[in-house]
Amino acid sequence: MKNNEQNNLNEEQFNQIKKQIQYHITSNPYEYLDLNTNVRLKFSIHPNVTRPMSSKGIAKWLWSNNYLYSNKRVLDIGTGCGVQGIVCKLGGADFVTCTDVLPNAINCTNENIKSILPKNDNTKLILSDLFDALSDNEKYDLIIFAQPYFSGKPIENYDFTIGMLNTIEIQNRFFENVNRFLNSNGKILMMGWNFAGKENNPIEVSKKYNLRINKVEQYYDWQGVQQGVFDVALLEF
Repeated sequence: MKNNEQNNLNEEQFNQIKKQIQYHITSNPYEYLDLNTNVRLKFSIHPNVTRPMSSKGIAKWLWSNNYLYSNKRVLDIGTGCGVQGIVCKLGGADFVTCTDVLPNAINCTNENIKSILPKNDNTKLILSDLFDALSDNEKYDLIIFAQPYFSGKPIENYDFTIGMLNTIEIQNRFFENVNRFLNSNGKILMMGWNFAGKENNPIEVSKKYNLRINKVEQYYDWQGVQQGVFDVALLEF
């Protein structure tokens, strides 16, 4: 399964990827997200859609920090099953756009929007490789990007690994273009995992593009498939 593009990963990192792949292909086709004692959301997970793991941690963080998006516009890039964008909408966002490069992910998010959000919800879905399908007049107050943690090419025949493995090129393209889609004082939300290495850690990568770190908070998960300490990073120009 390992190819030459994953040779820079150590044994522990690649074993983590194998564990995540096994979780993807053997788990039930849904995930639960507990936002508090009164709010539990059920997300359908279509085949070959990246399952939310640490993304559920970002979603919980968003739920507790809705000042960032309440009555504002949100762009959720690499939405997967839609967990982050849907939580923002439930938390008071005025308008949300969810994008993904995988058609299965767009279909999956659409199903979850219909099952979780009100019937008249205005959340927009766009099939897009990062910003490619967005028009330049679309501006957002918060842009969320659940970038792949590990460096390397996605694994053939496992489309969902695009959300786990990718080269630094994807973050370079993201940071080169993101400012075009931010409103004045807009923020970027990403998560880093030092276990996966520095190459795809947005706290490190963003330094090349003169972004300021507005806030970094640590998120701890010792129960999920991805276990460890994660950095929730809020960035701005």
